[in-house]
Amino acid sequence: MLQKRKFDIIQSTKHQSLEYTYKPLLILLSVLKIKLSRTGKRNQPYYRVVVAEKRSKLTGQYIDLLGNYDPNDPKNKLTIDKKRYADWITKGAKPTDTVRQLVAKQK
Repeated sequence: MLQKRKFDIIQSTKHQSLEYTYKPLLILLSVLKIKLSRTGKRNQPYYRVVVAEKRSKLTGQYIDLLGNYDPNDPKNKLTIDKKRYADWITKGAKPTDTVRQLVAKQK
């Protein structure tokens, strides 16, 4: 599921040009984000708090589901597994600004 891209430069002896080769490696955890993924109906948003690759789509694949957030709830209820959230933070995943504010508001 995780991918890392690295391009090595190889000097060509015939044409004196550079060739690029693709070598798959593991992703560094610094490119992981804790972000909101929108679900729900039109005009009734409901969000999942997920750990996903930084460049992935908002509704795309995610690595771990940490909780959910319902902005239509009068209390703006955020349910999140704090232990797993802290675990992903220590592993190097960075929360988005919105997730950081919601978690800080909940504490």
